[in-house]
Amino acid sequence: MIRKSAKRAMATYPENSEGYHFGTVPLRMRLAVVDMNVLFEKLLNETDPDAQNLLARTLSTHFYEFFEDVPAMLGKKFRTVIQRFPPWEKVEADLNILVSSFNDTKRACIERHKLVRHNVGAHRDEDGMLQAKIIDNISMEWTVSDYFRLAEWIVNYLDFEFRIAVLAERIMDGTYKQ
Repeated sequence: MIRKSAKRAMATYPENSEGYHFGTVPLRMRLAVVDMNVLFEKLLNETDPDAQNLLARTLSTHFYEFFEDVPAMLGKKFRTVIQRFPPWEKVEADLNILVSSFNDTKRACIERHKLVRHNVGAHRDEDGMLQAKIIDNISMEWTVSDYFRLAEWIVNYLDFEFRIAVLAERIMDGTYKQ
């Protein structure tokens, strides 16, 4: 279903247009969320501790990438597009609250995921002993806790996105009243 939506969006908006970027943000969010959800489900259903650890490491790497990507996705290009909406001050205020909430979540979680991503994620660190120590210290408790923190933020993002979509539809069909 996501791939079908992507194809439709690509056919609708010329590449590098503002509309293209506006359509790209929700798509990138959904692709990241699908990856994290699939990994989380596998993690919860896995009984082998080594496989659980591998899934937790992989999920941790995805968390880190998500924490790094979201500020850019909701940055200048996205704000330029939402300024075209008639009540853009309200929309931008809602976006600022959403970004602030995201930053709070990021501050609470990112360091442990950064450690995993940079030292263990691709086994690039030359210190094998450090890698082994980090792998042994990966906690299912913080992995699950951070997943739910992100899930809560994602629900808030999806609510924001839905309100924007409804507003855009009303503007396009002429039923929007200020």
